[in-house]
Parts: sequence; C-alpha cells; structure tokens
Amino acid sequence: MIAKVIIRELTGDILGLSKKLICGGITVSLYLFGYSIFAEPEHFHNFKDAQFWTKKFDHPDRDKYQKPQEIIDLMNIKNGMTVGDLGAGTGYLLKYLSQAAGEKGQVLALEVEPTLVDFMVNRAKKERLSNVKPMLIDSTKPELSASQFDKIVVLDTWHHLENHQNYFTKIKVALKPGGQIFIVDYDPANLGHGPPEKFRTSPSDVKKILTAAGYEAEILSESLPYHYIVRGTVLKH
Repeated sequence: MIAKVIIRELTGDILGLSKKLICGGITVSLYLFGYSIFAEPEHFHNFKDAQFWTKKFDHPDRDKYQKPQEIIDLMNIKNGMTVGDLGAGTGYLLKYLSQAAGEKGQVLALEVEPTLVDFMVNRAKKERLSNVKPMLIDSTKPELSASQFDKIVVLDTWHHLENHQNYFTKIKVALKPGGQIFIVDYDPANLGHGPPEKFRTSPSDVKKILTAAGYEAEILSESLPYHYIVRGTVLKH
C-alpha cells in the first residue's frame, strides 16, 4: 500500500512536469517502474506480466463482442499480403490474420513490451503460425520500413497512444500506396466494456485525425457492440 501511494505521488509530480513540457511545445512519453503513464494518473497499465494479460486478452468470451472474424472480413486481406498488427498484445488476432494472409503472406505482430513479444514468439510456435513474426517497436518512433505493409490493424490500442496525428503520419510511410489501416477501438457512445469514457475517442474524431495525417478516412459499417472501425487508405506518399 505504501508503495502504491509513493507511485501515485510520483506519478502526479511527473504528470505536472509533463504538462509543463507539453505547454512549452515538447511532448514526452514517461515511464515509471514499468508503468506507462498517459494523460491521467489513474490510466496506466503494466503489461510486463504476459500470463496475467493473456487471461484477459484471450478470454474465450472475448470473441462474442470483439467479433474477430468480422474485423478480418472488413480488412479484405488477400493471400500473399503483408499485414501488421499494431499493439498486438498477447496475439489475440494472430491466428485470424495468419489464416487470411496465407502461406505466401506475412503477419508482423508489432508490440512495445518485450515480454509480450516473447510471449507471441512462443505462441506462434505452439499454434504453428509459420507466417507470423513478432517484432519489438518503439512506442513513439515505430521506424518501420517504407511501403512494407498492405494492411495494418490497430485493435484496442488507439486509447493507449499519444500524439495520434504525428504517430500515424509516421505509420503511413510503412504502408504501400493503396494500403490501409484499420482502427478498432471502444466507442464512447457504447459504454459497458473497456476503458472509462474520458479515455475514448469518437469515430468521427479518429476519422478527422487520420485525414489530417494524410489518409482517406472512412467510418465502416459493422455490428460490434462496443467498438467502431475506422479505415484509413494511403493514396500516395
């Protein structure tokens, strides 16, 4: 309990410093004792314990509301494509993406937490997902190869990211001309599951941000009870 109090007090001090830096034109991402700190003191997660998170991310009941096959169908992945799963976590979507990309395709599972990358490496071996390659990336500088991907999916990750326009401008370079990114995240209009409303972004605002980042953005029609899907298409670099 004492440790939690100390962490919360330090978090408050660091967030105060963060706000000052942001006001000065400098944006920073701060980490304390393995916890990623976002816009509010209570909104941080430690993703180091993969065994803990797989019980949540890969719970059998998740398919009922997440509808992974519907997401895959809307992505229209063709055999032989290179597909990215940005913020792949414990690899919930990997088997679906792997099957869609086929033997000639490749799925790159992109994650910022090393323990989750290791977990996905083992998962891919156990599930014989030979076309899946987990990769460690930086949370603010993804540094992906130019025109590397045909499709990228960002599932339940948008609300963990900062400086969205800048970040997805960088991601756009990694997509081929005509390539597409799919933002699947919690709708503030459909509460009952997921993060608090104050940490959610509306689909219309996601569309505006992707448009400002240089994508042709569209809100897709879907039947997910808690999520929306916004598609961004790269017309040119």
